Amino acid sequence: MERLTALVFFGHGCAAHAVHLVAQDAARLNPFSTALWHALSATIFFMRCGRARALHVSTVAVMSNPGQRIGCLKSYSRPRWAGEAVTVSAAEENLPAMRHTLLSKANSDNPFPVPDSVTAALEATSRHSIHQSTPSLKVLAAAVALLEADAAPLSSYAGLFATLRSALDTFSLELPLAARVGLQSSLSARFAAFSDPMVALALYLDGFWGPARGRVAGLLWTALAREEGQSLPDLRDAAITSLADGDAPLAARLQSELSEFLAFAAQPARAEVWTRLHPLAWWRLHGERFTLWYPSCLRLFCYPASAAGGERVFKRLHQVLTPRRNRLSPDLVDHRTRIAFNAAQLRRPDPITPFSRSPTELKLRAFFILRVARRALEWGRMGVTLVRPSTRRPSVALVTTEMGCGNKRWKIPFLTWLPGT
Repeated sequence: MERLTALVFFGHGCAAHAVHLVAQDAARLNPFSTALWHALSATIFFMRCGRARALHVSTVAVMSNPGQRIGCLKSYSRPRWAGEAVTVSAAEENLPAMRHTLLSKANSDNPFPVPDSVTAALEATSRHSIHQSTPSLKVLAAAVALLEADAAPLSSYAGLFATLRSALDTFSLELPLAARVGLQSSLSARFAAFSDPMVALALYLDGFWGPARGRVAGLLWTALAREEGQSLPDLRDAAITSLADGDAPLAARLQSELSEFLAFAAQPARAEVWTRLHPLAWWRLHGERFTLWYPSCLRLFCYPASAAGGERVFKRLHQVLTPRRNRLSPDLVDHRTRIAFNAAQLRRPDPITPFSRSPTELKLRAFFILRVARRALEWGRMGVTLVRPSTRRPSVALVTTEMGCGNKRWKIPFLTWLPGT
């Protein structure tokens, strides 16, 4: 027990930066590279050409339906949350308006020249690549935004990477196979390079990711293609061995109590609790029955998933060390920066208390809840389409289920096998 009360410190890379690098790797793959190139060509032209911009603004005003406003074009910015997603999704939303603008220009009395790259960006093949890339880029941008939040639990680090990588096999069929394999390799390499075995352990100590853990347990994570990868259970066992510090009986007791916790957290009656409570809050309220893991989890889930808090320190530093006050001693600058940052943190509300799972996490986890879909089939509460490829194979059920948290609801499709039907 004394060994567990002082959790060994560990280090891991910034999760948000790792997803940023995945988005950067995606920008080199087709159709992402093609979509980004064409979206940039059209966006820069309609933002910098005065006559084209004025005609485009008037076209957007005419085409906007009541209650449905077309967003403005946005240029590419890599420091912004996966800037590829911002640029490509804005271009996709404005594609009909941009095409209508070029048609209006051709019929006007005073037409303006249009580069060939802009004309090519609005052709059918370019529009198809933009439509293909937008959903995946939006998911990466949402993952970055989630991991940069103050209340992002450490378990979401491994949970997002594992579910994104597994979902590419089944739920991103609009992408070519080469693009999906490239994204999976990038997710594997970035997670293996940035993470730590304690990150995988946090995934198993958070009951929210229970439905997805069995599906992603067989994935191997490696930074280099030639290296032998490790699965999440292997990383979890390595973290337990590190906590036990060579004590084999203690490691066995930890494994036994972890199995007890996994069975306890998987009960359907406790599924809703995990969507509304931060893992740290759950362990504070209900974790005392697990005597070995209780002190460790209170420390483990205090660690942030990203280094966004450190970036805020640099902002405070620029407020203390200004161009007019550039001769302050380093000790004075350090003390004032610490005071300013800590005072600002004390004024902020506690992020743990109002915590609830983000829509991104709920959607990704819902892909793996096949048990809910099959139970709904028995109850007859969902619309089901059965496709029977042959009499020797089980039928495939396309199920649309409605899930959500609080007042937010989403319709999520499932593909599940129905043996014996």
